[in-house]
Amino acid sequence: SEPNVVALSQTLAEKYFPGESAVGRFLRLNKSIDLQVIAVLEDAPVNSDFPFGLFVSMQTKINREPEEFKRWNSIYSDDVAFLLLENGVTQEQVEAQFPDFVEKYWNKEHREVTTYVLSPFKDYHFDQRFGNFGNRSAPKNLLIVYAIIGIFLIVTACFNFINMSTA
Repeated sequence: SEPNVVALSQTLAEKYFPGESAVGRFLRLNKSIDLQVIAVLEDAPVNSDFPFGLFVSMQTKINREPEEFKRWNSIYSDDVAFLLLENGVTQEQVEAQFPDFVEKYWNKEHREVTTYVLSPFKDYHFDQRFGNFGNRSAPKNLLIVYAIIGIFLIVTACFNFINMSTA
């Protein structure tokens, strides 16, 4: 909720602040934004779809011009936020609040070109609409095709083995 704060991965903390604590120190982002390190997070596993390095607070992004954040050398999906719904709260209830959120935080030009989608986290890896951070999305249809090809190859190998054994 605070502006100008960042959480770093352990690797980046060691890179920028070798041998000392990064918490409380400052980083400069894009040569223009000074951010205070408020947390150091354990590195993501190697097989993660989210190989994060740093998390900048949403308040920082809201307070800055959108152009400043378009210059990042990574994917540009403008905003990616993950949330855990409380028990009894449905996806439809949250999506109904999107228009008010957009009206409150974004200018008219930005509102006209931006869409917001809420999707279950368990589907994130398999949904081609979202390019995950590891660029390793696996559409379920493609996995089914691979499984069918694999089964076909196994059946063909069994058929060939039976033919060779009887011959």
